[in-house]
Order: sequence, then structure tokens, then C-alpha cells
Amino acid sequence: MRDQSGYRAFRTRAIEQGRDTVKRLAISDYDEGADVHSRYTQRIALRAARRWVQNNVSDLLAEDPGKAIHIRRMLGIPASHSLVRPEPWPWYGKLGIFLIPHWLTWQYTRRQLAKTRTYEGRSYLYETFYDRVVTCRLNRYTPAVDQAIQGMPLLSYVNARQLDRLDAGWFTAARKVGVESFARIEHYARYGHFRLKGPLAKLLVLTNVVRTEAELAWLDYQMKERYHAPEITPEALRAFKQAIDLLLANGVKRKQVAGIFRHDLDAIDSDRLQVNLQLIVASGAAGADAIYEVIGESLWQASSENWAFVLDVVKAHSADQIQHFKRMLDHYCKPSSLLVEHLIALGASVEDLAHCQTLILELNKKAGEGEPLAEIALLVGAPYCLSFEQIGQCCTYLARPGALQEYLAVLEQHGYGYPEAVLGFQHAYTGIGVQSLETWLGVKGQRKPRKERELVDWIMRCAGTLAAQPYHYLLATMPMPEFSHLCQAERVVRFGTGTLQYLVEDKGLDSFKAIMDWYYKARGVHTLCCWDLNSTSRVLLDDAFRRNHFAAFTENLSCIMRAIDDRVLADIGYRHKQPDDAARERYDERREALTQAECLKLLPRLPAILSQTGGVLLPSMVRHAWSSAEQLQEKMDALVPLVESLLMGRGPSGAELQAQEVEAISMIYRTDTHSVRSQWKNVLGFESHMAGLKLWDGYPMRWARSIRRMEKRLERSSLQALVQAKTISAKIRSKKDFTDVCHAIRSKRLYDKSRDPQSVAAHLGVLFAASREDSLIGSWLETDLGQITALEDFSADIAEGLEQLDTLFTSTLPDALEAHMPAFVMNFNDEQADSLAKRMVGEANLAGSQTGRGRLQAALRHTQAIVLATCACWLKREQGKFTAMPAHDEVTELQAFVSKHPAAFFARQAANLCTRDDTDMWKEERHAHMVVFDPVQRRLAGMAMIYFESIPALHPTKRCLIVRAINPMDEMLATHTVHSIVNAFFDVAVSIAQENELAAVLFPNPGGMHLLSNQSTVEKYFKKRLIERAQPYRQIEPGASAANWRTRPRRLNTRFYAYAEGQQQVSELYVVWANSRIILTAQKRRSVEYIDL
Repeated sequence: MRDQSGYRAFRTRAIEQGRDTVKRLAISDYDEGADVHSRYTQRIALRAARRWVQNNVSDLLAEDPGKAIHIRRMLGIPASHSLVRPEPWPWYGKLGIFLIPHWLTWQYTRRQLAKTRTYEGRSYLYETFYDRVVTCRLNRYTPAVDQAIQGMPLLSYVNARQLDRLDAGWFTAARKVGVESFARIEHYARYGHFRLKGPLAKLLVLTNVVRTEAELAWLDYQMKERYHAPEITPEALRAFKQAIDLLLANGVKRKQVAGIFRHDLDAIDSDRLQVNLQLIVASGAAGADAIYEVIGESLWQASSENWAFVLDVVKAHSADQIQHFKRMLDHYCKPSSLLVEHLIALGASVEDLAHCQTLILELNKKAGEGEPLAEIALLVGAPYCLSFEQIGQCCTYLARPGALQEYLAVLEQHGYGYPEAVLGFQHAYTGIGVQSLETWLGVKGQRKPRKERELVDWIMRCAGTLAAQPYHYLLATMPMPEFSHLCQAERVVRFGTGTLQYLVEDKGLDSFKAIMDWYYKARGVHTLCCWDLNSTSRVLLDDAFRRNHFAAFTENLSCIMRAIDDRVLADIGYRHKQPDDAARERYDERREALTQAECLKLLPRLPAILSQTGGVLLPSMVRHAWSSAEQLQEKMDALVPLVESLLMGRGPSGAELQAQEVEAISMIYRTDTHSVRSQWKNVLGFESHMAGLKLWDGYPMRWARSIRRMEKRLERSSLQALVQAKTISAKIRSKKDFTDVCHAIRSKRLYDKSRDPQSVAAHLGVLFAASREDSLIGSWLETDLGQITALEDFSADIAEGLEQLDTLFTSTLPDALEAHMPAFVMNFNDEQADSLAKRMVGEANLAGSQTGRGRLQAALRHTQAIVLATCACWLKREQGKFTAMPAHDEVTELQAFVSKHPAAFFARQAANLCTRDDTDMWKEERHAHMVVFDPVQRRLAGMAMIYFESIPALHPTKRCLIVRAINPMDEMLATHTVHSIVNAFFDVAVSIAQENELAAVLFPNPGGMHLLSNQSTVEKYFKKRLIERAQPYRQIEPGASAANWRTRPRRLNTRFYAYAEGQQQVSELYVVWANSRIILTAQKRRSVEYIDL
């Protein structure tokens, strides 16, 4: 009794010590009985206790040698076997063991371990006594080793060495289905050969899902792992077994059940599965096997409430019907019965309800707002007559049904009450009001767009940014019979009714073609806006028209109106100080009269002022317009040389600024007068920093104009085909719905003589998938494609977007396919590759290839040739829709200056740099500004920061020129190509470097900051055209030219501070030009110094 009570205490202690590991302990990797789950909780706890005893035998014996009997009992070790770790063998013992044959040591170990009842006992004995005996020297005693020693025929030395590298679960599974050959067992059990985890494979064998070796092939699939490899606990395996038993009991085929672990392991819920299966049986629906085949994990993942809803309310009973409601089954809450019953009452079938599934779920999110039953009936009924499939697409309408009846009535009134149009106008429902819709449909009149979506997009653009009055004026004064005329007119109606009146009535541009011809030739119209054509605005427009430059018009008009207001207010005071309504009415009348009188006094002098100042007005100048002619002339005589000096990068340098000087700097450098006054003293006196440089009095720049005249609308279907190709490429790469994707690829479309990008979109999708690993292709698909397809017809950027596409299909995509096609092909097994190849090009074009992968590679090459040629032909047609501008209008002539004059500091204010107030940078001798002026517009067109400093990696003493922060002004960027802007800055930088014997011209890596530009389009240009094409810098070989590396800059690892010295360190610079002679000299000197060392 004492021994029995002692053992109970020992056993209780062991179980308590092992309790912490119970939850983490995986299922038994060896077979202790026919049913691994019988009394599984007690068994798992007992195993944890045994493992704790196994790991602590020495400590327990040291604590009390009398516990040996309890240790033997718990681990099943016979009394004849010692528990005490033996002494190490002498050297001759270690040598002698190598002389004993492997089969002898293996048989001896098998006999010794056969008397021990538990795996933990055998593991302890092997690791303590027999590890040094077995000559194959296994690294550890695993369940696979245990099974091999206990029950398999004698293994060779080589095979025995592999045992501890085999998955015990797969080892057991293979033996259970009758595999006895070690080579075959190793095929299944070696880690990595099969992707399903061993414990799960073993479970499927023990539950009789898999019964033969041939059926083990059912288990060769990838488990679904959401975020991390799931932990396979005993509790989880018990739930898996219950789910498997339920599926088998309800007629699901064994092969189907074998794929259960393709689904999320964490979501397998046997209790919910049982309830859902009972609901399916009770409803008389299709068999569980057919349903499981089409919806998989929704059998146990979807809530029982949703299953009851689909089976009893929707009345979906066949497997085909149920699979269409998978999203409804998986929805987080039960849908609205009232809404579904209303649709059924209106005549919806089960198939119709499937089309309305998205609508039902979206409306279900708006709990408490009530179902839009009346609005659904309105859409279904006459005159709109939407089908239930179309009703399912009306989420926007029915989510906010308040104004729907009025909105539809306006559409019907203007001839857009048919179903397709109603659906098309849904896009604008939440963006514009009913009144705005009626207004713009009235402007459209009887003009017919090609598609309703074009009309909807036009209305949304106009309602968001334009007024209808300029359109009404144009329509009343000139013929505009086509809808395309309305779209093109967007560019000019934003100038306001007053501007259009001036063009038509004063300048005789009485046809739409004449106005658009003027627009394409006019300069600086980016900010032009005039709503009221009066005598003042007419004088300003006359001057701007004569110069063909309108950039200053809006500011000139504001300057005049402020000056007049100041004079009127000085005379009559402010309106809010009037005592009553009658006084305020008299005030308004008098103010209007005084304003007119002041305008009449100003008008005679205004042309002369504009003539002498180059079309630019300053507040101080306008304030003197009412002075004597002598005083006015004196002010103008002072202003003209001041402006000319500022436009050369110079300007005033005195400690105190006059009001006129402040205004001139503010006007030319596009900044406020307060910034000029407050920063002036901090930026004075650094002109001498440039004294050691040879600088020209201006460097000519030529920026290419990007506005091209588009005569016809784009072929939108082909642009959208690129989006479709992107979607297909994503499915191919993920192998999701791979069979369906293959069916969408039809080889006959590749050989259709009338093919276009839309007909070969699926083939193009395969090419995108094959090249997706390329960084340029990946970036283009993720970002640029969406931007290009969203561009409006006749927009300023559409021509550049087509140029990007041309580059993609002629160079970027072919290069990417060359580099990444082989790796893409290897992602498929031969069967998949062969199937895809046949779908792409047809069997007749694959005769020369042997393997499936070889056939796919050949198919990709064949497809590439045809599809890229098709896309090139399409692009040629699209680019032909643009009319070239006259030669003198293709470029804008500008002047650039390198300056350290104080006024030049404020260029960074105009560019809105984050360092716009950082005068510490300005004080550094290495730093200056490159400022660019438009001599016609007479103000800043762009700027860049430049640095003159030595780069030891290139030359120990010679300075280099580093260019960063290239920032064209917004309106200049909108009307000129980024390529010409960036290259113009580099052209000037190279000229300066050559003139001053500098070593190189470089730009920094942005490092996640806006170091290269504040303009995103300029930053993107640097990334795609320069940084991504860069190569590592290597020494220049004698005779080699490094004059121009602009197409492929050289990446140089060095240090550069982008802000003040010591701030914002950059570790990479890119060389775009190098003086070969200077750098070669430095290289030779370093070589000589190295040899001397």
C-alpha cells in the first residue's frame, strides 16, 4: 500500500509539472492504440508527465534513489535495466564500436528497447545508453526512429542514417496504408516532399479517408495559412476528426474530404458543421457531397442563421444555386428577410436573387434606416423596367433613396429613362444634385455621346468645376453640333463668360474652331479668368492678347480693383458703419458711382503703364496712376530697370527695401511681401560665394510644350483592356481560379486579323504575369496604369500617357519578359504549363517542344510577338489622333541664371520647399540657386538648388556640381514635358561644369524625402528614367568616354548633406556627366599612391 500511495504522489507531481506543456503538445506521432482519441485528455496529460520524468531522471534519482521504482513504472522500463547514466567509454571502447557491423548494433538495440512499454522510456534509454552503440549515429530519437527499430525489417546503414530526418506523421501514414519499402516511405516522409503537415496526413489515414498508397497523392497540396503556420494541438485534431467523421457520414466522397486542409484550419468548427448539415438535410437540398464540392469551408464557417436564411427564405436548394450565395453565407450577419421577400413578390427567382446578393448585403449594413422597398418597385416598374440583374447593381441609388424619384424623372424627361442609361447615371447620383443634373443635360441638348458613361463623366466634371453660363454663351453664338465639342470646350469655358465675350465680340473668333485655334497658341492661360467684361478688363485683355501671354491678367485686374477700392473707401468709409438699410442702400449706389468714376480716370493711363512695364502691374505703380504724369513716369522709370535686373537673377542689394522693390520681388518670385521683408537681412551679402566661378549672363533653356491638339476621342475599350489584362495577370500569378482563367484565353483570338488589345487582353494578361517580378512593370501596373486609364480625352497629359504606353510595349515589357519568363514558367508543373500553352496559341504551334514547360515557353514567345505588335499598331492609331503644333509653338524659350543675390533666395518660397525659410543653407559657400525666368511672362518659371563641392570618390580636390530640388512652377509643368524640363536643367549644369573644369554633375538619392522635387511628376521621372536605370559606378577605362551618363546614371556610394552641413545625410549620388580627363588623372594618381604603399 505504501508503494501504491507513493506512486500516486509521484504520478500526481509529474502530471502537475507537465500541465504547462499540455496545451502546446502536438498529437502523438506514434501509434499507441487503435483510436488515438480515446480518453485523449487523460492520455495527453499522462504523456506530458512522462516527458517531464524522462527529462528529469537524473535529478529525481539524486533527490531520492528510492524513486527509481516509480520512474520505471511511469516510463515502462523493466527492472533489469539500469537508469543511471553510464561512465564514458575509454578510447579503445570508442574505437572498438566502429569495428562492429551496423546490423549487429541495430539488432542489439532493438532487443534491448523491445522490453520497454512507452515511447518516452525507449527514448530515454536510447539517448542514455544506446546512442553510442548504434553505429549510424542518429542526431535524435524521433517517433520515426522508434517505429523503424520496433517494427521494420533491418535497415541498411545509409537508410538508417536518414531516419531522424523524416516526418513521423507521414512515416506512420505511409506504413498504415501498406507501404513497407523504405525508399517509398522516404518519398512521402522526407520533410518538404509533401506540403501537408505530417499529423494531418496521419489523421486522414487513421480516419480511413486515405486507404491505399495511390490515394496518398490526394494529400499533395498546400495548406492554407493566413498569417503564420497554425499550431496543430490535440484539441484541434479532435475537432478535425469530428468534422471528417461528419462529412463522411453525410456522403461526402473520401477524395473530397482528403482536401479539407486546403481550407483555413483555425476556422474548422465541427459543432457548427453538424448543425448546418442537419439544416441541409431538413430542407431537402442537394447532397452534402455536391454542396461541399462548390462551397467548401462555408459548410462549417458560415453561421447557422445564414444557412437557414439561404435554404428557407431564398429557397436555394441545388448545389449550383447554393454556390451563388457563398458571399451571403459567409456574411457577418443575417440579411433582411423583408427585402428578399419583397424581391420575390416582385417576381425574382433564385437566380435573380443571386444577382441581387451584393445589393442585399450592402443594404443590410444600414441597419435601422429601413429597406427602400418603394424605390426598388420604382426601378422595376415602367418606364424604367430594370431587370433584377440590373437592380442588383443599384447599390448607390438604393443606399440613399431620398432624391431617387426626382432624379429618375429628370433622366426620363431628357430621354435617359431606359435601363442602361439609368445604371450609367448612378455614377453621378451622389456627386451632383437633381437641379445640377437638369442644368447640364439641358446644356447637352440633342448631342449624342458615344456612350452614356462619357456623358456622365462630362456632367460630373462640369458640375464640380465649371459654370453653365459660358456654355450657354458659346452655344448661343456659334454652332457646336457634336458632343465632342462640349468636351473640348471645357478648356475654354473655365476662362469665364467675360473672356469668351471678348474673344467672340472684340476679336471676331466666332467659330468653335477659331476659339480652339487661339487656345492652343495662347500662352499663360492657365490662370486666365474673367466673368465681367468691362472697360478695365477689356484694356487688360487687349494688352495680353497683343503679347499673346495671359498669365498676368488675373493679378493685374485684382491689383487695379484693390487700388480703386482703397480710393473709394478712403472717401466714403465702410458699409458696416451705416446706421440702417436705407443708408446702406444709398452707400451702395454711391460706391458704384465712385468706382465707375475712378475707373474712367485710370483707363487713359493704363495702356501706357502696361506698355512700359511689359504687361505687369504692381500695387505701388497703380496707386500713382492718379498722380501727375511726371510722378507716374518717375515711378515707371525706376520700375523697368528693377524688373529687368530681377529677371537676370540679380535685383536690389541694399539693407533696406523700398515698397516698389518688395512688390517687384514678390511678383517675380511669386511670394508674399511679408516673407520678403522678414527674411531680407538674413540673405544679404553672399554674392561673393560665386566670384570664383565663370558664369554666363544667362543660360538659354528650351522646354517642350506638352499641349497637343487632339482631333478625335480615344478608343477607351482598348485602354480598359489593359485593366482587364492586369486582373487576369493577378489571377494567373496566384493560381486562383486558374481553370476559369485558362478558359478565358482563346487561341483563335490571337490569329484574328481584326484583333485589337481588347480581343487579346487575356493573352496580354499572361505576359503581364510573366513579367510582374520586374520592378518597372510592377510599379507601372500598380500605379501608372490606373492613372493613364483615368485620363480624360483632350486632357493635357493624355499624349504623355500614350508615350508611356509606347515605351512599355516597345522596350520595358520585352526586356522584363526576357529576364523573368524562365522563372515564371517554372512556377507551373508540366500538366498546368501544357494546358496554358494550348489555350494561348493552339496545339498546331507547339509541335517543336517536348515538355509542358518547354511548350509554355514557346507559347509565350509566340504570344509576345503577336500581342506586342497588336498593341503597337493600336498606339500608332491613337497617337495619330494628335495634330502637331506649328514649329514656333513647340518650345518655350527661357533664361536660366546661377545666383546668390538675395532676391534669388525667394525662389524656394515660390517652389514651396520645406527649407523655404532655412537661411543657414543659403549662408553656405557651396550652395546657390539656379533660377529660370520666362522673359515674356516676366516671372519665375522654375528653380533648382545646386551645390559646388568635392566628392573624394571621384576627385580629391576638384569640385563637382550637385543638382537637386528641380521645381517648375505649376502652370509651366502643366503645359511642358517633364523630360524636357529635367534635361534642360542638366544641360545648363553640364555647361557650367565644362566651363569651370568641374569633375562631374550629380544628383542625390531622395531617400524617401522630396530632395529631387516637390512635384510628384518630376520625382516619378527621376525614379523611372534615371534611378531605376542606374548602374554601379566603376573606374573609367582609358579611352572610354564618361561625358554623358544621363540615360544610365552611375550610382556612387558617398556622403552628401542635402540641407545645411551635417543635416539630412544622403549616402548615394548618381553621376549624369563626368569629365573623363579629370577623373582619369585622379585614378592614375591613386594607383601610383597605392603602388608606393
